Amino acid sequence: MNLRFLTTIVCLFLLSESLLFSSTVNTATGDSLTAGITAIRVDKGPQINGKLDDPLWIKALSFKLKYEINPGDNINAGQKTIVRALYDDKYLYLGFRCYDTCASDIRAHVCNRDQIFSDDYVITCIDTDNNYQRAYEFAVNPYGIQGDLLFIAPGNEDSSYDMI
Repeated sequence: MNLRFLTTIVCLFLLSESLLFSSTVNTATGDSLTAGITAIRVDKGPQINGKLDDPLWIKALSFKLKYEINPGDNINAGQKTIVRALYDDKYLYLGFRCYDTCASDIRAHVCNRDQIFSDDYVITCIDTDNNYQRAYEFAVNPYGIQGDLLFIAPGNEDSSYDMI
């Protein structure tokens, strides 16, 4: 399969002490109950340049995203996406490497903030209270245009929320 590099997106978010970045496993079945990744601590953050070429990214564990939620509903991902996570005393750094087998099918527009949700995008949800009731959602499209939402259980999103 000839995968073509779509884009590399580096997202920078404030770090909260109660971030959920590990998997919870049901010991009875061995099933993962929550999706998560492990962020690796670094003394200083990587260079933010839209590429994952800073040597610090090599320290980060690489996780393949297995599922898509839109347009599919938690179906196997049709395209390969890799995420890496680092953190320091002040910030959480997430780097996404997104691939696509047919670059002409990529949906992306240069648009205003929060107008990306009809495009292809990656999104990170951070549940700082670890209670599945509220999460901060940060998204970015292939052009680096940002979107943010506030998730409020059960299944509602507040699009008027703006992270500074």
